[in-house]
Amino acid sequence: MPDKPKSLPIRTLFPPPWSAEKTPSGYQVVSANGRNLAYIYEEDEPIRRSIGGYATVAEARSIANAIASLPDLMAKLEGAK
Repeated sequence: MPDKPKSLPIRTLFPPPWSAEKTPSGYQVVSANGRNLAYIYEEDEPIRRSIGGYATVAEARSIANAIASLPDLMAKLEGAK
């Protein structure tokens, strides 16, 4: 059986820092090399939000900022070992 290919470390594919950037439809989280990691869609109108399963503006911003802070959190955890 052939060897399973080795995967690249997440820091190679998506190097920090990550940033949360506002888009017309919500937020996107982007790595230092410009790769998109996540899209978080927002909707102000309650009926459309409930039908589409979108986040509120505040929720979308909070989620995007939380994702963008993950490299810093992982670095702190690795340093605590």
